[in-house]
Amino acid sequence: MRPNPCQQRLNNRLRRRLISKFDHMITAASAQNANRAKFRIFCFAFLLILCQVASKALACGPVYIDQVWSGTSVGFGGAVVDSDAYAGYYDKDRKLTVANINLTDCQVKGKISVNSVFSGWDSHKEIVAAIDQSGGLHVVGNMHNSPLEYFYAPHPRRINKIKRASMTGVKERSVTYPRFIKLADRNLLFLYRDGGSGNGEWYANKLKIGRNWEKVSTGPLFSRVDRGGRSVSAYLSNVELSSDGYYHVAIVWRRNSDVASNFLLSYAKTRNFSDWYKSDGSVIATPITPDDSETVANVGQGKGLINNQKIAFDAAKGPVIAYTKYTTNNRNGVFVAALRGGRWQSLELAVSRNAIKIEGGGSIPNVPRISNFLLETRPPSLKVKFFGEEGITVLLPELHTQQTEDKRSVSSNLPFIGGVNLASRNVNFAMLPATSGQKSEYQLIWAAQAANRDVPRQCSNLSPKACDPDPTPLWLVSTTK
Repeated sequence: MRPNPCQQRLNNRLRRRLISKFDHMITAASAQNANRAKFRIFCFAFLLILCQVASKALACGPVYIDQVWSGTSVGFGGAVVDSDAYAGYYDKDRKLTVANINLTDCQVKGKISVNSVFSGWDSHKEIVAAIDQSGGLHVVGNMHNSPLEYFYAPHPRRINKIKRASMTGVKERSVTYPRFIKLADRNLLFLYRDGGSGNGEWYANKLKIGRNWEKVSTGPLFSRVDRGGRSVSAYLSNVELSSDGYYHVAIVWRRNSDVASNFLLSYAKTRNFSDWYKSDGSVIATPITPDDSETVANVGQGKGLINNQKIAFDAAKGPVIAYTKYTTNNRNGVFVAALRGGRWQSLELAVSRNAIKIEGGGSIPNVPRISNFLLETRPPSLKVKFFGEEGITVLLPELHTQQTEDKRSVSSNLPFIGGVNLASRNVNFAMLPATSGQKSEYQLIWAAQAANRDVPRQCSNLSPKACDPDPTPLWLVSTTK
């Protein structure tokens, strides 16, 4: 898709005006016999400003990438490096595909399908991607308690060179929840669960110089049993790096494959993913168990705790955790927990109008969704979407008070998303990280049917295409537009 013609004309006009002004200053400075050294410095500074302004003006609007399978909502991923974005997704034929989008002319430069096809209706089979410090492109996806599916291209602009690859070959036969993390030293880390729900362990692989992966530790980071030998499984939040060099994570612990057996929310931090600590700096032995980690909220089983927690930092750089569980009237609620005086304190932020029962296995449909957990904004805020309700932006003027503001608004009204005839339509977003590990200004947007406990949908008079939905468009969108 070509850039918007109106925006293109605006960009051209802006460049012409800046260049004209630049020429005028050159003429004026020459006529006044300005000091050459100072004049060169001035010209260099002005050119830098010109490039920055022009690059901002040229940020891509919505770029059409491809048609994607819309049977169920499953995570897509990608990365941004220099003037290129890369997207990993399942195309209309369910093939794991990688696309290269040039951010200068806002065009798709190439697509390639790797030897991996999405089977079934499992919403766990998310795709993640990253670019290492040597420029290599890494893509992982299409797994749920299954062998590692890993693909590598030595240079991202040559996606036609992407091939199936291997990591360590150790504890990589039952992989779920993959994620790449760009470390502070610019090395790449791959974090994942090995094993099933209620009986899984977490491991981390680190990319060494060249293209060799090694285990961060000989044993697991998070255990599959508690101190009493009973089965557990850790569900990790996003992993966030703070200014003090620690990576912070919130953990929901589960007893078995039933989401109703989620029972505890805890916290841990690390610098190297080998040595772990509580918020006060005391050591947590690995593999971490629910008994050893730092308790944030001892919710208990059957209380609606969901493993969709998010972590961020407040103005004092302290960790803050958003999570969902039942309220006192058994509705679905969103809570936030923060450290105050060395203790975790929770505050109820939002309550659903209707109650959704949190129980059973598979990818649970209609659960509360937390996104845009932004504490660096003023005031800090997060977005919540309860099933059958409008999106909510919750403002938190002071996290340690009871003051919250609930602003309800339509979560998305983008007309180009498509999928209006899907059963239980979801609009999905995936923010693309930059090579630094920070979020870029670009994200993927597409529509698909909501999760359905990982089982096929049935066609009906009400939803005649639910069992075989039409594909929907995948878009790259700039968040600055």
